[in-house]
Amino acid sequence: MTDWFKFEKKDIDFPFYNKNPYISKGGWIILFIALIMGFLFTIGDGVLSALISCLIIVIPVLYFLK
Repeated sequence: MTDWFKFEKKDIDFPFYNKNPYISKGGWIILFIALIMGFLFTIGDGVLSALISCLIIVIPVLYFLK
């Protein structure tokens, strides 16, 4: 049973661990503001409001996580 996890590579780590990818304090602030703005846009009715709120949240996340 000691060789159960021999298929794992020891030099490869979980991708969001040990500051990988590194996001600066300014980046975290922008992500937090985008989250709040996205939730504020969900107050409106309609498909356009939902699409805008989704894009406001998703675009900064994709930018900072590369």
